[in-house]
Amino acid sequence: MIKDDYLIDGAVPSGIEPLDALLGALVPGRIHVICGTTGTAKTIAALQFVHAAIVERSRALLLTQDDATDIGALGRYLGMRLGDAVTAGHLTILRCRADFARRYRQAVDPQAVFDELRSLVGWNVPARIAVDSITPFLEVSPTSNAPVASLAQWLESTGATSIVTYPGDVARTDDLRVDALLQRAAAVVRFNAHT
Repeated sequence: MIKDDYLIDGAVPSGIEPLDALLGALVPGRIHVICGTTGTAKTIAALQFVHAAIVERSRALLLTQDDATDIGALGRYLGMRLGDAVTAGHLTILRCRADFARRYRQAVDPQAVFDELRSLVGWNVPARIAVDSITPFLEVSPTSNAPVASLAQWLESTGATSIVTYPGDVARTDDLRVDALLQRAAAVVRFNAHT
């Protein structure tokens, strides 16, 4: 990067060492996509990202499919005291319900899903949001990009810097459901098991 590069002014260190080494930092208030197959440390990256907010004494939100106990155990293994951060109000962890796709499809207005999410988060919007993974939004419909587009729109509306993980390689898939997310992303980074 050159000194006048716009990323330097107000850039947000991700807290993810390989990502910061590659990009320097994240674009504030924008979506960043991390893709990779199983075992490429996407969940660890999401935890490092929200943990960086805790270290900065700002707020973070983690939307996950994983059980809170598993998230806590992984955090402890990595040296993160996520439970303390939740208690202090610096971190909110929300787990997608098993019936998320069905409930989303049955909603009269999909915006109601994000209104519910907003109410769970509260009006004090976090500085960082990690969505690990986008799978529940993909499961809503095998053909429609509307759920992922709505997620991307909601993330942008918060003004938070966000990371969304995608299970697979977006460069090698014809999954049009993620196009709206990719078009809005400031960066798309592929993790692999060899780095």
